[in-house]
Amino acid sequence: RGAPRPSGGDGTGRVSEPYTVYAPHYDRQGLSQWSGALIRFTLDTLLPRHGRRPRTALDLACGTGTAALALDAGGLAVVGLDRSAAMLAIAREKATCARARCGFVRADLRAFAFAHSFELITCAYDSLNYLTTPRDLRTAFGQIRAALAADGLFVCDLTTARAYDAEPTAPETFDLGRVAYTWQTVWDAPAQRATTTLTVTTHTEDREETVTERHIQRAYSRDEVEIILHAAGLRPLGVFAVRPLLEPTLDPPGLDTARIVYVAEPALAGTYD
Repeated sequence: RGAPRPSGGDGTGRVSEPYTVYAPHYDRQGLSQWSGALIRFTLDTLLPRHGRRPRTALDLACGTGTAALALDAGGLAVVGLDRSAAMLAIAREKATCARARCGFVRADLRAFAFAHSFELITCAYDSLNYLTTPRDLRTAFGQIRAALAADGLFVCDLTTARAYDAEPTAPETFDLGRVAYTWQTVWDAPAQRATTTLTVTTHTEDREETVTERHIQRAYSRDEVEIILHAAGLRPLGVFAVRPLLEPTLDPPGLDTARIVYVAEPALAGTYD
C-alpha cells in the first residue's frame, strides 16, 4: 500500500500508527487505483503470458480490499491479509457491499501461515517498501515462498530511489474544508529511506483535531530485489517498468524507472541458499 504522495506535515497533534486515522481517507484520495491497475494487468496480461490459470489467491497488504475484490471478480477464491485493523474493517465492509466472498486476515508480512497454499500471491502499491531492511524483505519473501503453490505465481511491485529523490521538499496541503491533508517526504539517500509525514486535520462545529502518521519506506534497486528473491527460494520470471502515471507495461525497467513490477515462481529445490 503506497505511502500518500505528495508527502508531508510537521508532525503536530496526536501521532498514530500508519493507516489508522488515514484509513477512511485512503480510497477517497484515489490511492487504490494502482492496486486495481496491477490486478487487471496480472489477470489480463501476466497470467496468460506465463501460462497460469489460478483458482486461489492471497493478496498481501490488502489495505481497503481493492485488489482482493478485483481478484474475486476475476473468479478466484481470495484471502486478503493486512496488519492494519482499520484498513481491514473497510475491506470487509466493501466486500459485504459487493457480495464478494473474500476472507480477510490480520497479520504481518513477515509472519503469516496458512494451512493451504495459493496459486497466485499479489502485493501491490510498494507495500513491500515498508520493510526497511533487506533481512525483513527476505523474511517476507520466505513466507511468500512457503505459501505459494508449486506451480504458483507471485506478482508484486516495489519502488526504487527514483520514486523519492524527485519528491517536493516543502509541505503540500490539500484542503477540503472539513478535512485537510498535509504531506512532506524527507529522503535520506545514503540510507535509501524515505520518511513521509502525513497530517490529517478534521474540523467540526465545536472542535478541530489533528493526527499525524509517519510512513517509513526503503527504496530497493532491481538487483537487490532479484538477489533477495533468489535467496528466499523464488525465481524471477519477469521484471517490468511502470510508467509515471501508474501504468504497468511489459517494458524492461531503466535507470529512471520509479516503480518495478516483479513476477516470480518457486525455485526448484536445491537451487537456492
